[in-house]
Amino acid sequence: MRHERAIDAIRLSSMVPNIVDLWKPFIEFSPDIWGKILYNPCMTVEKLIPAILDKLSLAPPVGAKVKFDFGDDGFLFLDGTGDKPELGTEDGEAETTLACSVDTFQAILDGTQDPTMAYMTGKLKVQGSMGYALKLNGILGD
Repeated sequence: MRHERAIDAIRLSSMVPNIVDLWKPFIEFSPDIWGKILYNPCMTVEKLIPAILDKLSLAPPVGAKVKFDFGDDGFLFLDGTGDKPELGTEDGEAETTLACSVDTFQAILDGTQDPTMAYMTGKLKVQGSMGYALKLNGILGD
């Protein structure tokens, strides 16, 4: 009797679709140098640029250079010292660096993640001027 249950369980498990097959429409896969498969969410650093610029266009100038560090996913550099903010993927010296995952930052932009709570729970790290980080909190978190 136990053997029949085990055989039935094996049959059922082979009929369940692979979890990767279920998520393929929502995930991009790319092989890395070593031939492994890396999981890359559809959200990329470059896709954040329009949303950030949109929020910055509605606010007064930041008055600083800020780096958004997304770890292995890359970074963005904001030059908010001029009248019009410039945002790109070039590196530079920044007064403040904000470090978090792309998903956390997207949630902050969407309004589903409070930047202060992200900082308090360790999802968002700040290096440099806390004043500029708080100013960005008001701009990007709204």
